[in-house]
Amino acid sequence: LLRVQHIYDELKEARYRVEIGFRRIDNVEDAHEDFRRLGTSGGLAEDKSGMMNGAQGGEGVERNIVIDASSESAYRALLRQIPEVGMNRHGYNYILATLIPEVGMNRHGYNYILATLDMSTLDFARFQHGGVNVTGFQAVDSTRPQVSTFLEEWASLQPGVWPGAGTSYLQTDAALAVDMLETLSIALEDMVARQPDVFHYTFRRGRIYNMNLTEGIQCNAKPLLRWMHGQQIYNALKKVNFDGLTGHVQFDDRGQRTNYTVDIVTVAMDVGLMKIGRWHSQYGVMTNDEAPYGTVPFDQQNYTDNGYMWAIIVTTLLEPPFLMIRKEEPNGDEEEFVSENDRYEGYTKDLAEEIGKRLQLSYYLRLAPDGEHGRELPNGTWTGMVGDLVHGVRHRYH
Repeated sequence: LLRVQHIYDELKEARYRVEIGFRRIDNVEDAHEDFRRLGTSGGLAEDKSGMMNGAQGGEGVERNIVIDASSESAYRALLRQIPEVGMNRHGYNYILATLIPEVGMNRHGYNYILATLDMSTLDFARFQHGGVNVTGFQAVDSTRPQVSTFLEEWASLQPGVWPGAGTSYLQTDAALAVDMLETLSIALEDMVARQPDVFHYTFRRGRIYNMNLTEGIQCNAKPLLRWMHGQQIYNALKKVNFDGLTGHVQFDDRGQRTNYTVDIVTVAMDVGLMKIGRWHSQYGVMTNDEAPYGTVPFDQQNYTDNGYMWAIIVTTLLEPPFLMIRKEEPNGDEEEFVSENDRYEGYTKDLAEEIGKRLQLSYYLRLAPDGEHGRELPNGTWTGMVGDLVHGVRHRYH
């Protein structure tokens, strides 16, 4: 559901008039009927849980299908069945979260966007001819000095001793692991440099102690005894700043990685992989190596539209202790927008309030009209909170 919501948000922000829905495939080995319901005109027009609700059937209708599976074997099983139900012809566009080019859909008219950071490790030999468009991302740039030096040493190691070594390429997961260890090493070294005896009372005779009271870190202790160096290590990690295998490593005040880029690459006809730009964590798409796309970075705190400020709608249910009606109105103002949230109390309200403060967002707690989590009706529509998600109830202006 989160992925569906994200797709809808992107289309809505771009002002595209696109109607979307979703369908869960329970058995990837036998999805013929699911595909048929998507591929028939009646199914598309009537079934709101399909991926092409806007199509009214007939020839000439372009169908865009997003396939999101959890494993490579699942993709292979699903794509193997597409030709069997006649959905491998002109007018069908598939977007996959990885690359499984086994069903003859590698020709002109097909656009693939791959949610992978390892484009350079995939085989695109079958995609260099025919005009298919394949675009993805690459986190590890082998032309950078840090990476090339590491790869030389990596290729010289024995795979039997170092699993995955002995090759001239490095997957993103492994590169991130290296950068993670380097980050931790830099943070701890900085702590010791500033205070040489910082861990003096923590490690004694081969054992670890917390607050000089307990041996080890007792996660189930009541009351909870926090790790004595936890906040100090966290603060040291946020100060780390270096160039690693996955690019620049730096963190913001909330501990989130910031100021990094990933390459945007595509498969060019008769050429192979070609870099066409970069994506920056702050500036977004950068079309060349000199300057970001546009002159002003996108301000993620600027949630405006036509002069009005909007609030995110949080659809929920009354269910103690998560959400309950307050016995008394805090200020008695029925008309004020913000005061509507103060009618409620409970974990959901507190969580929404804290997220709003941290992200500087306005939000509006909205009870599902029918008081349901959501169920599918015979006509394919949904009720409850799922219905709000599918129908795009997400913003309120004030």
